[in-house]
Amino acid sequence: MKAEEELIKLQKLVSKLSSAEIEVIKKLTASTRSNFNKVNKQKKLLFFLLNKQEVNYYEFKTLISKKSTDGSFNRVIYKLKSKILETLILDVNIDREETVNSAFKYKLKLKKMLVSAFVLHSRGMVDISLDIYDEVIKLSKRYELYDDLLEALYVKQGLVGLTKGLKEYEKISEEIIFYEDCRIGLYNAKDWYRAFYAEVDFKGLKGVDYIARLKKYINQLKVQYQRTRSANIYMYQFLLEMELFQQLKNFSKVDSVGNDFLYFVKRSEALYGKNRIGLIYLQLAENRFKTIDFEQVLNYCEEGLGFFVNKTLNYYLIRELQLEVLFYLNRIEELKNTIIKLSQLDFYSEFDYRRTKLRYFLGMGYFTLKDYKSAKVEFNDTKEIEKDKEGYNVWIRIMRIMCDIETEKYSLIDYDIENFRKYIERTSQRKDIRTRDSLILQSLISLERNQFDFSKTYKKEATLFERLASMEDHLRWKIDSPELILYHQWFLAKVNKVDYVANFEPYKAHVIVIEEQAQVLEAELNIKQ
Repeated sequence: MKAEEELIKLQKLVSKLSSAEIEVIKKLTASTRSNFNKVNKQKKLLFFLLNKQEVNYYEFKTLISKKSTDGSFNRVIYKLKSKILETLILDVNIDREETVNSAFKYKLKLKKMLVSAFVLHSRGMVDISLDIYDEVIKLSKRYELYDDLLEALYVKQGLVGLTKGLKEYEKISEEIIFYEDCRIGLYNAKDWYRAFYAEVDFKGLKGVDYIARLKKYINQLKVQYQRTRSANIYMYQFLLEMELFQQLKNFSKVDSVGNDFLYFVKRSEALYGKNRIGLIYLQLAENRFKTIDFEQVLNYCEEGLGFFVNKTLNYYLIRELQLEVLFYLNRIEELKNTIIKLSQLDFYSEFDYRRTKLRYFLGMGYFTLKDYKSAKVEFNDTKEIEKDKEGYNVWIRIMRIMCDIETEKYSLIDYDIENFRKYIERTSQRKDIRTRDSLILQSLISLERNQFDFSKTYKKEATLFERLASMEDHLRWKIDSPELILYHQWFLAKVNKVDYVANFEPYKAHVIVIEEQAQVLEAELNIKQ
């Protein structure tokens, strides 16, 4: 039934409103009367939507009024929805700093100003309408809102041409030509940016072709920026430059470009927005994570969190990155406390995949604390994440086996290893199944055959463990994989009968080698920042 669907949509809309926006709507609905008996049906409906978790169309219809018909109740739904949408563009809501970035805020205001100017002009109040058009022109230049700017310039050109003569008319014509060029330039910048990622997704661009296409678009953006000095065009140049150096694995250059971008955005009225700045900090943190610079990752995360006023997906991504870093820094109690707090938020109750990812991190924390029983409980409650194609399915299986090994529950391991073997065999062609995973499976099968004698297995499989410790791309441990316990180092710790402690130094040294190779490639490709 469409009416029931509309009520559910209305509830979703109400649930996304801030407390301040709700107060404005309450004030507006308070002045509404639905009939001669002065029953405020919109106010009652808003109250029920705010205070009842489950929406039942027929229950709500009766609560509003026992005499409500489907038609009358549907009109109440429609009117309340319309009122809410109207309040979202009131200045009192637009001006709230936390709701929208500066440019978007003024985009809404300028639309309203243009309508006002048009109405006044149509009523013969040309002077007042010209004042408004001048204000629109000033603000739209500042925030690079070229559509609104040109609309105002074209109207002003017509008015001025009739009143102030040819010289003033030609001056505005020059401005129109320049800002039309800016508008086209920004359109091109957006188009090149989107076209690049469309080509990556649909044509499978990679390697040399990937780099060449990035260089092409970056050079085109540089030309557009030099001609227009548009901050928005410069933004797309920054984004593609970060992508270029990320692909080249020059992490230091990514960090340098990213910090330049951050500096620029913080000082640009056209670009400034808290969520945008938070996102840049997230990108910087993810880049530093690949260099195993954990302290700097935490610094970027802490800085970024302060800019996510509205808790969007990126806010939770940065929190989850923090969790991984806390794990690697062995700050397990802090990790546990953070997970407990996050898991109580509505976001995680709504997204099972992300909730089970928290449980995976928690299981890893328990494993580090040698609380293998609790770790196994967490690893067994990860159904959603097992569907993931980033390797979590593989690593949940491995971690369950490792928990049983640590607790010497060998009778359970035979079944788990056989299931793991069948899974690898069944999915061996998938991208998320790495050669490394297959080697780990081989080592576990060998360990079982050797009655869980780690020393004997390590000697027999010396070549296999050398490969697991190597820096070959398809074999080495990777920081951005679900392998939070470095398997080959854990196995060696069992051989030596010592506690497992991750050693990241070989991987930090490898990052330096990768960056040196990136610099050589940049020189060959004649890439300059």
